[in-house]
Amino acid sequence: NGAPALTDMLLRTADTHRDAAAEPTAAVDGRTRAAADRAHAASDREQAARNRLQAQLEREALRSKLEHAEIDQLSETRPRAAGLAELDHEIDRARRASGPLVVAYVDVVGVKALKETNGHAAGDALLQRAVRAIRSHLRSYDLIVRLGEDEFLCIMSDTTIQTAWRRFDAVETALASDPDSGQIRVGFAALMPEDT
Repeated sequence: NGAPALTDMLLRTADTHRDAAAEPTAAVDGRTRAAADRAHAASDREQAARNRLQAQLEREALRSKLEHAEIDQLSETRPRAAGLAELDHEIDRARRASGPLVVAYVDVVGVKALKETNGHAAGDALLQRAVRAIRSHLRSYDLIVRLGEDEFLCIMSDTTIQTAWRRFDAVETALASDPDSGQIRVGFAALMPEDT
């Protein structure tokens, strides 16, 4: 009776010693696996950071393409659709701020006739000179929209018709000083409460 109990006790002790001896190996294995998991997680984080950076670069490239797509290449103004959408935003902003908004309709005189007599390049050059003159007398944030071949809208927030008139008088004076710059015809409208 005593022998089997002693044998069981010796076997249990041997198992305990074997388990105890295996524990450092298991602990080392566990630490090795944990280190490998941390390295894998770090690699995943690095890849995720690269992916975020790539996505950001792609978004910036797309934003740049969209901005260029919404610029009339000849006049470097907003094309009709994008510009009219921005005009809607300016109207909303003026109403929220209870501020004035003036729109100038500008017709560059003689572009079509110049294109017929001297070619498209001459007409395009006239348009570009006229837009440069207009831009030089507006504020940097005033919006210029190309409506048609030689027609533009200039949207000026926080401006009265009198101020807009003075600005375009200066534009006409600048154009008159250069015989190649042509002329413009201008009409003004101030935002009224019922206007869309």
